Amino acid sequence: PVTDGAYDEKLTADFQYLSSLSCPVFLRIGGEMNAWQRMASAQEFKGAYNHIAQLARTYAPNVALVFSPNFS
Repeated sequence: PVTDGAYDEKLTADFQYLSSLSCPVFLRIGGEMNAWQRMASAQEFKGAYNHIAQLARTYAPNVALVFSPNFS
């Protein structure tokens, strides 16, 4: 349900805060695809990641997104 906007209000507030910082910020979008209680399909994971990344680019354009899918 990430893509249905259920978390957009909280994510937007967080990204607006990050945008206000005057220091470098690297954002790793968590949610390792191999550690979910219900494994998401590749399309579900990609959709959720892209949805959050688009919000980040809109509300915190100064934040660098990094991708790190590892879970240990």
